Amino acid sequence: MIGLLLGVLTDGNLRPASVQAAQDAAVQRPISDFLNAQGTTMVFNTPVPDQIGWTNNPLVQNKPPARFALFDYAGLANAFLVSQGHASLGTETDGTITERPLADGRAEVSVILHTTNALAWVSSNEMPTDVNTNPTLFGNRAVDVLGGATPALGDSVLRVVIKNTAPEAALPDLVDAFIWGTQAPDKS
Repeated sequence: MIGLLLGVLTDGNLRPASVQAAQDAAVQRPISDFLNAQGTTMVFNTPVPDQIGWTNNPLVQNKPPARFALFDYAGLANAFLVSQGHASLGTETDGTITERPLADGRAEVSVILHTTNALAWVSSNEMPTDVNTNPTLFGNRAVDVLGGATPALGDSVLRVVIKNTAPEAALPDLVDAFIWGTQAPDKS
């Protein structure tokens, strides 16, 4: 009876038919679809286009000292340096984008981005909070590197899963979508 039930649930590849259908519907997109969408705002880290940074909670008292960290996962700081006549830091990106249509017409998009030789820095994030002027505790900002400071470089893997507005729709800038909230995708 169990063998008969498995035969009914599979499509001949010994995988449930619904799993096979979902995997068949998934498509690969070029990583440039994600990278080209980043850096549409310039508020936090001027004159370098914005990227998502990481911080602890600086506004709650009795917490460890506030810190802000930025890693050039999209290569925007490196592109800025090159545009200003500085030698490339050798920042390279590669990765995959897998997009799967959802029953409600949207698409689940999974981005895995691997970045090597990326500029990295950490600053204090004490009040008043200004990531452009608060002292760095590790590494140097792009403007400091442009002025001759030594860059701190690292490698990273960034994984982002979003629900986009539709299959093949333009991918959002992460800062615009998840900090400003003015751009798709749905954050649910």
